[in-house]
Amino acid sequence: MTASRPTLIALLGLALLLYALGLWSQITRPPGESDLVLLEDKYPVQLDTISFDQEETLRRFLEQQQPGDLVTLTDASGKEHSLVLSSSISMGHRWLLILSGLLFWGVSAYFFADRIHQRDSRYFFWCCLLYGLAISTGGMFYPRSPEWLDRFLGIVWVCTSASLPVLFLHLTQNFPRESRPRPAMKLLFPALWVIAGLVALFRYVTWEGFVGKLTSQSFARAQFASDVGDGVLVAEVVAAFGILLLKNRTLETAQQRSQVYWLMFGMFLGLLPYVFLRLMPGLFGLSPLVQHPIVDRLFELAIPVIFVISVLKYHLFDIDLILRRSLLYVTLALLLVGAAVAAVATWQQDRNPLWILGIGAGAGLLFWPLRRWIGHALDHAIFQVAAPTEEVLNRFRESLEYAPDRETILERLESFLQSQLGLHEVEATLTDMATTKDRKLPDDETAHTHPLRIKGVDGGLIRLGAKESGWGFLDSDLELVSQTATVAQDAIEKMQLREAVFREAQAKEQLKELNRLKNDFLAQVAHDLRTPLSSITWTTQNLLEGVYGEMTEKQRAKLGSLDSASHYLNRLINNLLDIAKLDKREPSPKLASVSIAAVMESALQICSPLLEAKKLSIENHLTDDKVHGDEERLSKVLLNLLDNAIKYSPPGGTLFLSSTTDGNTLTTAIGDSGPGIPDDPETLFQRFR
Repeated sequence: MTASRPTLIALLGLALLLYALGLWSQITRPPGESDLVLLEDKYPVQLDTISFDQEETLRRFLEQQQPGDLVTLTDASGKEHSLVLSSSISMGHRWLLILSGLLFWGVSAYFFADRIHQRDSRYFFWCCLLYGLAISTGGMFYPRSPEWLDRFLGIVWVCTSASLPVLFLHLTQNFPRESRPRPAMKLLFPALWVIAGLVALFRYVTWEGFVGKLTSQSFARAQFASDVGDGVLVAEVVAAFGILLLKNRTLETAQQRSQVYWLMFGMFLGLLPYVFLRLMPGLFGLSPLVQHPIVDRLFELAIPVIFVISVLKYHLFDIDLILRRSLLYVTLALLLVGAAVAAVATWQQDRNPLWILGIGAGAGLLFWPLRRWIGHALDHAIFQVAAPTEEVLNRFRESLEYAPDRETILERLESFLQSQLGLHEVEATLTDMATTKDRKLPDDETAHTHPLRIKGVDGGLIRLGAKESGWGFLDSDLELVSQTATVAQDAIEKMQLREAVFREAQAKEQLKELNRLKNDFLAQVAHDLRTPLSSITWTTQNLLEGVYGEMTEKQRAKLGSLDSASHYLNRLINNLLDIAKLDKREPSPKLASVSIAAVMESALQICSPLLEAKKLSIENHLTDDKVHGDEERLSKVLLNLLDNAIKYSPPGGTLFLSSTTDGNTLTTAIGDSGPGIPDDPETLFQRFR
């Protein structure tokens, strides 16, 4: 989730206010480095009614005073020492603090805030903003009036100090591309945030305990909590560098590896004095290698600068254009701030300078909402940078409308981007098309990549080479790449849909053609069988009618079977013709009153040669009941059942014919003395079983 623009403006305004309050709190804190030198061997000393047995507790107590205050201390011998307190921060250190705060805030507001929707830029934004806040607030100080302000600034400092290492770890996971954490690592970051919260709470509670008691024991507890926080910070920073080293081995392009090197260099350079030369030796009981905090401030200036370079190395922005445009931004902002400060200073000369500075900071903040509009104006008027119009995208969309295949769409996509962005090379591939051998743009020459997401395809990628101008990519360039990728994806999906519809229509036509050929074949077979069958039927009828002389009863019975069989074969031929007509209309049954006994008698007559061959006997218990049905189809069913019974009956066996009536239902059964039907109901009604 990213913040809305009003929320972001309010956040940056609040941060700027905290920066100013923190810097004012640090600058006006005594005592100076040399204020307590005369007392270094005279402890314990007493101030009013409070006794101090070590310099550190006294120094902390004196933080509630103002530079220039006069305090009188009494040492152990009763001698009084009068001290005029000076500021704990030198003039050079003050300006360096102000410069650091403005640099961190400026990079956050003017460089990363507009890109906070990008995951890596989001972490850069928070790291810069909170690092500057930690520098500006400076630590936890002994509270002075109003006490709530110092306590609040102390909470801000302890929370930012505990959060920064965790944010740095987040950054290492998401820059230059997001790493997928292992399942066991999913709870790591929530656990780190819990630890950061506990450390911050521990440090603040022990500090408040010291403020309330001002004893060596309470200070020792506060120092222990500080050491714990420092130890956690050092461990997390070292872990972050380790993650970057490991991640660098898995990065695909030389460009990404270069980014990681820059990030590691900047963080190491910025954290070198404070983390590696001050905190780390102290954790091992050694003397810090760097004593003065001004060294920390100098090296920390490298962090926001290197952050910017690391992102610019990503070629997401045009470096030359960014620098020139930013220079104009800063100039306009300074003019606005200067005009506001001059106006207020002229109007109210007796005002506190800090109040006037706040008015100037507010005027500078008002410039931020106008920056996008001013940036577009500068792009068009000065740098001649214009985003492609909708008309250009429509022309590109029309060029893909009738592309014959995916390869043509990708070629036109490459040509469009190359001409619009002025690139040396563009390569667009789909996963099921690309091979390493076909690649024309190596990884180390790829300046930017954009995914292609198409239904039915594992994925694809647009690889952009460097610009012919030598510049990098603006946000408008990346927006154009995203829009053209969407247009190409839609065109490929539409083409695939058309191809699928065409293949389906083609398959239907083939199926129709096969069905027509089948029907033609069946009609031809039926026609070819009718001619010899008619001859057989005609000859059999003549023999039965005595045209060729008288027949014996045995001969007449045999001819009767032949005649029934020929009529049955004729019905089968008619069925073939019915099947051939199925595509035209469903043949309707010819319903009439049918005697089951008569139909069975006809079937027995047809099968009489088979019955005699196997010497099968018949036990006929059929009734003379009639049913309403199609005689031809009933005859076919009974003949099939009878043929099956004869086929599986042993020689000399018996067939059992019976029929029973139950209301309007007539049940006819044909039994045999064969092996029976296997216990496999799933295959019982399969064809050709």
